[in-house]
Amino acid sequence: MNTSQTNSAYTTGNTQPTTPDFSHRLIQNFDITDAGHLLEQIEVMTSRAKFLLDLINSLHHEAHINQINPVQIYAAIACVKNELDDVYAVVEAFHDESLKSKA
Repeated sequence: MNTSQTNSAYTTGNTQPTTPDFSHRLIQNFDITDAGHLLEQIEVMTSRAKFLLDLINSLHHEAHINQINPVQIYAAIACVKNELDDVYAVVEAFHDESLKSKA
């Protein structure tokens, strides 16, 4: 994801972009410089994605998937994709932060 494109959507006219606070999606007291926190955060995020995939899989195997609105299935799959994008963003932030500390 190109963060310059994303952040430009939230620019308020000042030099500093305004971005939403997504801290509620992170573990409590998450420290981007702590590898242990990174591991725990990735575990939580991947578990959320796996739970949704397991639900879709169970519905498919029980032949109930055709009873669900296709839009809802699409939304569940989109949630998994978003969760995986979030995982990437957290790892990218950890990587960037680790480069700063080495400089």
